[in-house]
Amino acid sequence: DSLTGLYNQRHFYARLNEEIARAKRQKHNLALILLDLDDFKRYNDNYGHLAGDELLQKVGKVINRNVREGVDSGFRYGGDEFAVVLIDANELVAKMMSDRIEKGIEEECVITASTGAVIFTDNLTAEMLVEEADRRLYGSKDQRNNVKGPQKVGAF
Repeated sequence: DSLTGLYNQRHFYARLNEEIARAKRQKHNLALILLDLDDFKRYNDNYGHLAGDELLQKVGKVINRNVREGVDSGFRYGGDEFAVVLIDANELVAKMMSDRIEKGIEEECVITASTGAVIFTDNLTAEMLVEEADRRLYGSKDQRNNVKGPQKVGAF
């Protein structure tokens, strides 16, 4: 994504499917974090789209700075939604990473973000992981709680 410096949504699904296959083969953990900026529309309405774009750039930098270089990947999923794929990461690592990214966004971007995190388990597809992370993300937004997760996800 040229605005944020993160990978785009198309690359996200390709990478997530690759990492799911690798996690199955190598029997290691894989975590997915979805992140949505809280009240971004209102921010855009109040400060203008140029300020909104600058904010998205800052969020991209916060994500890039907090993922493990050469291991994890950050993505702009769309609009003000972002995703992070964490390789060989359990619930504790995913929670720590979610917290660090949220704190960085709040401190540097003057906006908050809500996250939903899930840990891959066998028999899940990329779409199922995203669906569950999205469900958890919006659950946290509904509760006005910035993080909900991570949890292992079984078959639906």
